Amino acid sequence: MKDSEKNALIKLIEDPNTQVYSAIEKKILELGFSIIEPINAYYSENNNKLVKNRIILLNQKIVKSRIENSLHNLRETDFFDLKELAYIISLIDTTLLDKEKFIQQINLLIEQLNSELNHSSSILTKIKLIIHIIYQIQAYSVAQKNINIKHYFLSNLFSTKVASAEVFALLLMILGKELSLNLQVVHLPLSIIIAVLDSKENILFYINPGYKGSILTEKEIITYLKKQNIKQNKQFLEITPINNFVIHFFSTLEVMYRQEKETTKANFVQNIKQLLIK
Repeated sequence: MKDSEKNALIKLIEDPNTQVYSAIEKKILELGFSIIEPINAYYSENNNKLVKNRIILLNQKIVKSRIENSLHNLRETDFFDLKELAYIISLIDTTLLDKEKFIQQINLLIEQLNSELNHSSSILTKIKLIIHIIYQIQAYSVAQKNINIKHYFLSNLFSTKVASAEVFALLLMILGKELSLNLQVVHLPLSIIIAVLDSKENILFYINPGYKGSILTEKEIITYLKKQNIKQNKQFLEITPINNFVIHFFSTLEVMYRQEKETTKANFVQNIKQLLIK
């Protein structure tokens, strides 16, 4: 459809007749993501409350459809493309996020890794290089105070250089995969860490994404838990399936949105989460 035809269609959003609008909504949803940008432009220049509310709902339906399709594809292959996953999550915050530019920012980090790495290097050497690039060269840091919903999107890390520990865990796994490393999530009480596995699925050591990527042994983690008066439980150090990590991620987003009184977005995220639970 030509831009002029899209703009003409968008103007019909303000038609007060609900039957007419239903037909317009159906056509817009069929166009999908290609019409997001002109719709948002119309939202910015229009003061009609009815139009703004309709555009908000259209936006959500279009993004939800795109996320549903992506999650379906991820599940169908029984494999999570972590770059695609990071993009899907970031779409919740920024519906106009340019996927090509987003992936390019990740690829720039990968290029840095490849330029400085000997691929015959040990697992530990590769991990140390990833940590060095993320926390030293890029100077990314984990949000410690005044944590808000913006800290839970990788797209914002690239612009602000600050994010939650969960986002750093996701970034570590993305970069690790590029170096043929097996990195898996472990949920400790009140925190998240990354387990580094060898080719036989044995855990070699752990990374704390919330503390400058520090490398930890199992003994150090157990000692830390004891100091926190947390009763030892073998399940604490068990690997979390990626699907459960994603559900946890969406649950956190939902809680954050509710805390910030953004009920519409909280319900939106809740609906997306249900797709993974089914």
